[in-house]
Amino acid sequence: MRYSLVITLLMLVIPSFGQSLHSRSKKAIDFYEQAAELDQFGNYYDSEKLLLEALKKDKSFDEAIVLLHQVYIKRGLFSSSESIFTQSISELEPVFRNRILLDQAYYLNADGKYEYCREKLMEIEGPIWQVGQPMFNSLKRANDFALAQIENALDIEFEQLPAPLNKFDLQYFPSITFQNQLVFTVRQKVKGGDENLFTAQFDGQYWSDPIQLSSNINTGRNEGTASISGDGKTIVFTACNRPKNVGSCDLYVSYKTEDWSGPELLPDVVNSPEWDSQPSLSSDGRTLYFTSLREGGLGKQDIWYSKYEEGTWQPAVNLGNKVNTNYDDASPFIYYDDQTLIYASKGRLGMGGFDLFKTELLPEKWAESENLGYPINNALDQIGYSLSYDGWAYYSSSLSNGRLVLNRFRFPENLIKPIVRSIRFTEVESKVLKTKNLKLQVYNKEDEHFILDNRYSMPLEKLSGLDSVSFKAKGYQVKTISVSDIVTDPLVELEPIEVGQVLLETTGNFDFGSDIVKPELTQELDVLFSFLVANPELVVEVQGHTDLVGTTQFNYQLSLARAQNVADYLIEKGLTADRISYVGFGETRPKVANEKDTELSVNRRVEVVVKSLKE
Repeated sequence: MRYSLVITLLMLVIPSFGQSLHSRSKKAIDFYEQAAELDQFGNYYDSEKLLLEALKKDKSFDEAIVLLHQVYIKRGLFSSSESIFTQSISELEPVFRNRILLDQAYYLNADGKYEYCREKLMEIEGPIWQVGQPMFNSLKRANDFALAQIENALDIEFEQLPAPLNKFDLQYFPSITFQNQLVFTVRQKVKGGDENLFTAQFDGQYWSDPIQLSSNINTGRNEGTASISGDGKTIVFTACNRPKNVGSCDLYVSYKTEDWSGPELLPDVVNSPEWDSQPSLSSDGRTLYFTSLREGGLGKQDIWYSKYEEGTWQPAVNLGNKVNTNYDDASPFIYYDDQTLIYASKGRLGMGGFDLFKTELLPEKWAESENLGYPINNALDQIGYSLSYDGWAYYSSSLSNGRLVLNRFRFPENLIKPIVRSIRFTEVESKVLKTKNLKLQVYNKEDEHFILDNRYSMPLEKLSGLDSVSFKAKGYQVKTISVSDIVTDPLVELEPIEVGQVLLETTGNFDFGSDIVKPELTQELDVLFSFLVANPELVVEVQGHTDLVGTTQFNYQLSLARAQNVADYLIEKGLTADRISYVGFGETRPKVANEKDTELSVNRRVEVVVKSLKE
């Protein structure tokens, strides 16, 4: 139970060794002092026995009653703690009575029973043994906050991820790509219990069977708590107890080609001799947020970041007191605008344990953190969350049998800038970008100012203030689209270009026996020229054709002249000669094999086809 941690840290009875105690029985005092020492070491069972013996000697022994009450709470026996309180209430002095009521209030708050906690707090009047007014006020403020959050609950439906997911004992810390590839940590209670990284793919309707991410990454030691980049090409993960580690658990990076590369230990300006874990990569892959226990922080666990500049990772920097507190702050997730940070904290006003908070990066500083509210937060620990580009928050939760399972819910749009939605790029036919090492470019059509390079997806905020933009990737046609249309439908489909693909096919643009380019053909060639300029990797071939009238030699020369004239026109427009060639096929490739007089013009044509793609 999480309350055992709360009471261990905040509400321990301070043993009064050698001090005046509320008992005249030396034997009772001896039993109590032995019990208090055992309690400090977590031996609650033997402590209970000794306290019961002390109360047999002196049933009105205030300190022994309070400590026995706490021992029962630490063991999760709240009914027993209430029973000893009820039996002893007439024997207790007011300050000790108030202390027991406060301990019960802490327990009820930690268990999510906020109404009952408020009732206990209302019964407290006057001083509290070993506890000052600030601690009482702090609990009351937190409990009132929780009640207010429940009263203004967000409309959220949680769902457990279906089979074939959640097949292991423990699965947690999910991270997801733009294309809905989920990476998560798995630990089985048997088979050594070490952590490994697994992955599964969501196709919009079904999840694939989870498999190990890679034998290049998973070993017999612990690998877990990973952050995979949006394009699925880079992963930063935690590995513990490896021979070359800087500390106990360190951060490693691996890159995807055909398989994942062998992990690279991040330098010691990122890793420390202490525990480093829970990474989160920014959308451009150039800022890494993570949790660390290193010296120089504000509390125990703090959130740090490192930037990738000039080909190397820079020394890690603490995020400061707008994010970190004197308590544990952990599990960062940097949103796709590279400005909104979601993280878990025990040190801010919340509903208990780790609550989720949000802050935004302003010029030179982080904004005040905001609690994400109920039911995202509750009395349990909220940690290890990841948001997908299509608006789902993925996380893990514990079941009554001790298993950890993966879940998700629709993240409320009012908690994230509404303009930050995904633009996803897919191929028209397969709906999957199959080109390896795709270099995607997004630019303002007016001045060709590049907004984005080398990514599969991006936030709409990058397009703020623009009317339209153009999208380009090698092997795909440039697509220009208005920003308003993208906001309505953020899926941008790119048309692939294949070698041999016909970019322009004309019919009837040449007179009989003539190679002169007609005006209506020049209009089509102007459009083609703009397309070739926008697709600088294309090398094309102009193919000339004739009808079936005339000799074979005459038709060959005529088709070659037609193709050359078209090529010359494009070169005169500005196309470089190394990107275009021409060939004549004469009458050998007719569109209509048995042409009639009315069909002669169909075969008098040129075709511009893709010959190759330049590097």
